[in-house]
Amino acid sequence: MGKKMKGISMTLLVCIFLSSCSTSKQSQPEDKTQSPVISDNESGSAISTIDFSNSVRKTYNLEPFHLMNIEAGVPQFISKEMDQRLLETYFHGRTNEVAFKFKYETATNQLFFNHGARIMAINAVDTYFSDFEQKKLLKNENKTRFSYGKYTGRLNWKTLIMQADSEPELQFGYKFLHDNPYFTVIVKPADNINADTLKTIPGNIEMTLYFTKAQALALKKTISEEYILQELSKQDYPDVSNTPDKY
Repeated sequence: MGKKMKGISMTLLVCIFLSSCSTSKQSQPEDKTQSPVISDNESGSAISTIDFSNSVRKTYNLEPFHLMNIEAGVPQFISKEMDQRLLETYFHGRTNEVAFKFKYETATNQLFFNHGARIMAINAVDTYFSDFEQKKLLKNENKTRFSYGKYTGRLNWKTLIMQADSEPELQFGYKFLHDNPYFTVIVKPADNINADTLKTIPGNIEMTLYFTKAQALALKKTISEEYILQELSKQDYPDVSNTPDKY
């Protein structure tokens, strides 16, 4: 009986998660936007289509959980050769955000994508793949830094002695390095909004993450509603009854 009730409770919980998300700012994509095709191979062939009108909502009783680890390139300061950085990704149910945890210079960063940012990022990857295949990519960096859109993100970064927070602009585009194209996510400088360190840390530096086609596909998968819901279903939720109490 207990297992049956827990199964019913889980079904009800998933139904709640599948209700529509709150809308984004007018200048940014609305949550009702139809999802692009989710792909799992380098050619971008479809495996499924997700309707973003039925997607993950805030889940206040859920602790952050790990989604997957992906990689992105960061150019070395002097040689401009590419260093690979590990991006640990987590889903934060209370805020409906995917967080990317990674090292950049001397700080440990957590970059948060809310629902609207995830929609834009997935659309950006799809458009990049299309432009790549149709040989439409340009080598003028000034025209390609934010070819596929801009969105406001959230950033937390920590050093050994302090931490700070900001809400930087995220730019989705691409760039050529040594004649090789990369999909890029640029985190623009923004003021520190953490009251405790406001006077000592002015704001975050600009950061650029470079993705090959295979890495961009992994980025797309980890922020897709399909994958988040898949991993969400594996979590161990408290079996809390909402049946009215009799007195």
